[in-house]
Amino acid sequence: MSQKYTSEQIEAQGVLCKFISMGAEHHGWIMPDGTGVSYSDAGELLSEPATIYTGHVEGQRRTRKAVAEAQLLAFGVQPGDVASSSWKEGDSVWSIAIQASSSAHDQCLIHVMFKAGAAAMAGATIETLSRSFTSELHLARLKQANTEFRRHMPFDMPLINPQGWQVSGTEWVQAGFAQHNGSSMLIEVSVTFRPDSAETICVSGFNVTEALSDDPDWEPSFRAWRHGGWYVSNLCYPSGASGCVSNNYPDERWRIVCDRRRSGLGEPGDFTFSTRAEASQAERRHIQTMTREALIKRPWGALVLGG
Repeated sequence: MSQKYTSEQIEAQGVLCKFISMGAEHHGWIMPDGTGVSYSDAGELLSEPATIYTGHVEGQRRTRKAVAEAQLLAFGVQPGDVASSSWKEGDSVWSIAIQASSSAHDQCLIHVMFKAGAAAMAGATIETLSRSFTSELHLARLKQANTEFRRHMPFDMPLINPQGWQVSGTEWVQAGFAQHNGSSMLIEVSVTFRPDSAETICVSGFNVTEALSDDPDWEPSFRAWRHGGWYVSNLCYPSGASGCVSNNYPDERWRIVCDRRRSGLGEPGDFTFSTRAEASQAERRHIQTMTREALIKRPWGALVLGG
């Protein structure tokens, strides 16, 4: 029976460890290309990198590198594009900035997200970045954005896994997982700059984990709004705005004040409710939907939504 690796190659290059693949536990080696090698009565058994789970640090790094580089090929990245680049290896997200061979000025930033403790992908994204990615303006914005990020992280939530900035024009967004009361929470900070400037227009912090919570015991907390409605102070939109409901309308029905689905009263998208509490619960569900839709576009979205 032919074998992919000789015993000399396995001894010299393999990392000896325990790993799980396709539901079975193996005691074998993980090779530099991420392949798992073990033996049974039938001979050599090979495990594909994407199927391997291991607690061995170097073994896991090898399997994830193999999966990440396969994803580069899936995105159409040519070997020459990554010759001078290296992976930034996070706990669950690997990122790499590459020079696209099709353009002398554009770069691509690729994120590969892994399932916890495994080499299996949770998702992958690719972004095209303009030449401003390395300009003085970009670096000034990066410094200011990092300052705002630290400022808007709750002081009692130590950051354990920053995900890197996602840049879209003048809007910068970054998220990080933080520990609070023994639980992991995803905090997202958005920074918007003035055009051609590192001066910020607005900065907002958003607790993604809290927004997606399905706590059946959640109750709204109200605070009077000067225009005749009520802030829902324990609701927050991804933009940082507070929840707000009101019945200050001709029909005296309760509505979500900032409901972009509504084009006019009595028209499609005009959702009404009988009570203040009912309207606030509906706003909570609306925010959950908005949050999920926003996460789909984020490199770290798959870490929260799964898939």
